[in-house]
Amino acid sequence: MRADDAPRDLVLRGATAARVKEQVVRSTLRVLRLAARRPDAVGHIPGMG
Repeated sequence: MRADDAPRDLVLRGATAARVKEQVVRSTLRVLRLAARRPDAVGHIPGMG
């Protein structure tokens, strides 16, 4: 998305899209695990504090 909320022209498909999705899921899980172990760290994560 652009600053004016207009969609971008880039579309990911196939193996590239799968890799990007996997990275998003893994990073989300890492943040959730960190928050479970160290709740004090959550305040430093935008959107979770």
